Amino acid sequence: MTTIQRPRPGAAPLPVISPDSGFDGCFRAVPVALVVWGIDGRVIDVNDAAIALLACTREQAIGARVNAFWPAPRHVLPNDPGAEHDLRRASGEHVPVLVSTAAIAHCGAPCRISVVHDLRDRKRLELDLLQARKLEAVGQLAAGVAHELNTPIQFVSDNLHFLRDAFGDLLKAVDALAAAAADGAPASAREIAAQAALADNEVDYLREETPDAIARSLGGLDRVAAIVRALKAFAHPRAGTHATDLHAEIETTLVIAKNEYKYVADVVTEFGELPKVRANANQLNQVFLNLIVNASHAIHDAGRGRGTITISTRRDGPDHVVVAFADTGAGIPEAVRERIFEPFFTTKEVGRGTGQGLSLSHHIVVEEHGGTLTFETEPGRGTTFFIRLPVASKRVPETRF
Repeated sequence: MTTIQRPRPGAAPLPVISPDSGFDGCFRAVPVALVVWGIDGRVIDVNDAAIALLACTREQAIGARVNAFWPAPRHVLPNDPGAEHDLRRASGEHVPVLVSTAAIAHCGAPCRISVVHDLRDRKRLELDLLQARKLEAVGQLAAGVAHELNTPIQFVSDNLHFLRDAFGDLLKAVDALAAAAADGAPASAREIAAQAALADNEVDYLREETPDAIARSLGGLDRVAAIVRALKAFAHPRAGTHATDLHAEIETTLVIAKNEYKYVADVVTEFGELPKVRANANQLNQVFLNLIVNASHAIHDAGRGRGTITISTRRDGPDHVVVAFADTGAGIPEAVRERIFEPFFTTKEVGRGTGQGLSLSHHIVVEEHGGTLTFETEPGRGTTFFIRLPVASKRVPETRF
C-alpha cells in the first residue's frame, strides 16, 4: 500500500515507502534494482535485485555511501530521465547502468529512491549492432579495398617475374665467364669472351634495374600490409573506452575509404597536437568513415570536378578536442539542414544512402561520448562537420557527500 505524506503548501506530495505499510514485500520482489538513500548520501534500504546487482549483502549495502556505487546527484529533478553510469560493484567490477532517481519519504524523512537498470545486455547488443554496421560498411567498400590491394600485388608480381628472368640471365653470364676462364685460352681471348657474355645477358641493364625492382616490390608489400592492418584494426571489435590516438584512427579509416575519395578528391590532413582521448575507438572509426564517405559523395554530386577533403584536429581548452571534416561540395540545402541527423533521412538516391550514417554518428558522439556534432555549410562552397569530444569522456561529474 502506498500512502501520501502531507505535503508542504505548494509542494508536490511524496510517496511514502515504509516497512510497516505492507509495501515491503512488493519492494523486495520488484525485478529491477531499487536503492533508497537519504539526503546525507547513505543507503537506507535495497531490494533483492539491488543486492544481486551490487554483489554485496544487505548489511554491507545499508549504511554505505551511495557514491561508493555510482555518482549520485545532490538535486533530484522531476521526471528524471535517468543517466548512464559505471556502477562499482563490491567485487570491484564495473557494470554499465541507467539510474533514475526520485524524491520520496521514508519513515517520515525525505530521501531518494533510485531505479537502477543493468545495461550489460543492451551494451552487448549495441556493440554487436555497431560491429554489424562496420562489417556492412567494409562489405560496401570491399570492391574498392580489393582494387587497392590488387594494384600493389600486380606490380609486385611483375617485378618478381622480372627478377626471375634477371636471375636466369645472370646465371648464364656467370656460366659463360666460368667457361671462358676454364678453356685455357690466352688472357686477351678470355677478356673478349667475358665481355661478350656480359653484353649478351645485358648485365649492365640488370645491375641498374634490379635494385629498383626489389625496392618497388618491398614498397608494394608494405602497402598491402598497411591495408591489411587497417582492415584488421577497423573491423576488430573493441569494446569499452580506452586511451585513443585520434590521428591513428583517422589514418586507418582513410586507408579503408580510399577508393571512395581517390577519384573525386584529394585529402589534406592538418593535425594539431592532441592528447589521447578516452573513447570507444570502434565507434569513432564508424563516425570518421561516415563523414569521409559523405564528403566524397558531396564533392561528386557538386559536379565541379576534383575537390578537397580537409581533416583537421585541434585542442579546445584543457578538456576538449575538435576534429573537423571539411569538403568542397555544394553545401547542404537550407530546407533540409534541420533534418540531417534524423534517422533514415537522406537526400541520396535509393541504394546509395540509408539515412543512418549521420544519425548514428550523432548518437555515438553525443550520447556515447558526451560530445557535440555540429556543422557549418555554405551553398556552393561546401560543408564542415565538427566533432567536439571531452578528453576524459566523463559526461556526469561525480558528486561526493
